[in-house]
Amino acid sequence: MDTSLRSLKDAFKNAALRARYNNNQGLYAFILVTPSDKFAFQELVGSYEEIHWVTGKYIRVIGPSITVDNQRVPREKVAELITSKFSTEYFSQFKHNQTRESYDFARFIDLPENNLPAIVFFDTLLNPTEYAVWKIDFNSSGLITLFRSLATHLNEKCCWQDIEALQ
Repeated sequence: MDTSLRSLKDAFKNAALRARYNNNQGLYAFILVTPSDKFAFQELVGSYEEIHWVTGKYIRVIGPSITVDNQRVPREKVAELITSKFSTEYFSQFKHNQTRESYDFARFIDLPENNLPAIVFFDTLLNPTEYAVWKIDFNSSGLITLFRSLATHLNEKCCWQDIEALQ
């Protein structure tokens, strides 16, 4: 999971991010959830690190950066920091940023707000012409379960495996 950007829209404008990822096979995923999507939001907060590992290197999840005391928080520290003794202040900031980014990004790609919560997929960050939307139904399963199913399905269908891992 990449949380290096201030805004999700920056993924299409940030030359360093595009250079880092665009020569690789795979998908780019943007999770659009807000605090109104109660169960999804709670799971997102506590699952940044697991989302990173379950999606592997072929499904690159891009999330907005989280800043605490004017310093960007690395992905692996998100859950720990916003559930610490300072949780009220940081959690409020996280809720505000995630809500703003979800609606801003939906508008940016002309996705109607009633399609949230959703995961939006792109196959490139360089001038994309299309995207796929997976509307999330959290009554059927949780966010991690959805990503596990997705990763398993894509790895099987697309044969995304590292040759070194098979030898």
